[in-house]
Amino acid sequence: MNDRGLLEFIAAQVGNLTSQVDNQTKKIDVMAKDIVDLKSDMVEVKADVATLKSDVSTLKSDMIEVKADVAELKADVSTLKSDMVEVKADVAELKADVATLKSDMVEVKTDVATLKSDLKETKERVIKMEEDNHKKFTVLFDGYKQHTEILERIEYQVTKHEKFILERVR
Repeated sequence: MNDRGLLEFIAAQVGNLTSQVDNQTKKIDVMAKDIVDLKSDMVEVKADVATLKSDVSTLKSDMIEVKADVAELKADVSTLKSDMVEVKADVAELKADVATLKSDMVEVKTDVATLKSDLKETKERVIKMEEDNHKKFTVLFDGYKQHTEILERIEYQVTKHEKFILERVR
């Protein structure tokens, strides 16, 4: 090979190498752009992670509040259960009291029926006594009238005899 061939060969090789360097430069530029994009994406990811950390912290705080609320609810439910036991006991007592009242009402009704019967008997007796007394009072009044009439006749006779005696005495 001669000098010219060698120069052409070297020039071709330089052209190839330049082309390869240009391709590699383009690839490096693309990679550099990708790295910049990745850095930007990493900044966004870091911001998202920070937001997520904040959200997780808020969730933890909320969970603590929820746990406290659940504990309060459990205490309230326990209190309600206790109160329900008391209410059930009170209802049982009320049922017993109602049963006693019903029994007492039956007795009262029986007593009222007895009183009504006694009142009816008493009323009938009073009516009979009034009728008997009326007859007796009528007889008594008639006797009193007769007695008064006899007394008046006696008085008349006494007065008559007094006049007679007084006239003779004079």
